Amino acid sequence: MNTLPSISQQDIKAASEQPDELIYLLIKRYNDVIVASGSREIMAHFTMEQNILWAFNALDGQVCNGGFIQLIENKYGGYIFYTPLSDLLREWGLVHTADIIDRARLIYE
Repeated sequence: MNTLPSISQQDIKAASEQPDELIYLLIKRYNDVIVASGSREIMAHFTMEQNILWAFNALDGQVCNGGFIQLIENKYGGYIFYTPLSDLLREWGLVHTADIIDRARLIYE
């Protein structure tokens, strides 16, 4: 099953100047893949990296709308804090975000 979105070289190049812009481009295109499949079941075929990208999407949506309290209240704590999310975000250049997740995990625990 193909879970890779189509992204033009031009779009990647334009978004690559800022790590967060590239991540938001990928999230948008993966959302397109999920919508086109007609079901979230396609996510069962995602790689670890694809799942981590989707975890970042959940983190962003929850924290931007209600902070870490909302994230925890909506039962995303384990999904965010007990996955390699912060490690991979650090590798992807989002060091500050990874550090915030690590600090929030200490409070969560």
